[in-house]
Amino acid sequence: MGLDVGWHLRYARADSLEALFDPGALPQVEDNLYIVGGWDMTLTEHDGALLARFTRRQGTEQDTAGK
Repeated sequence: MGLDVGWHLRYARADSLEALFDPGALPQVEDNLYIVGGWDMTLTEHDGALLARFTRRQGTEQDTAGK
């Protein structure tokens, strides 16, 4: 999911997401987090991979297009 994380952050209706990815993809995930904005990320190691927990910042409006 490392490369798709930006899409999930942009279009998620949930207030939290989790992603498990290779540590080598961390720069790409961080770039997506910066570009999309409105989310905080915490990382933990999990069996040689990284588990990212994304939490939507309070006060950040979701995209309401298509509602």
